[in-house]
Amino acid sequence: MEIYLPKRRLLIGLLVLLAAAGNVLVLLKRSGRSLAQAVGFDTSRGSALAGAKAFYSVDYHDGQYIWAARLCSLSHSRGAC
Repeated sequence: MEIYLPKRRLLIGLLVLLAAAGNVLVLLKRSGRSLAQAVGFDTSRGSALAGAKAFYSVDYHDGQYIWAARLCSLSHSRGAC
């Protein structure tokens, strides 16, 4: 069994795909959003950075309970706190 794919169809399909990708990038540029924001990969970045800052920022004058409360306030699993 042979699969026959004409070069003309392959080229047209590739050009349509490139045109669609170009249109998506132009629309994203106009809206001011990045590709990661449009797909949804960038939504958790701020939460992860805030959690890491809260975890690694230790103030020895406040004590461990205040540090744990700050960390728990950023946590999504409230049952652990």
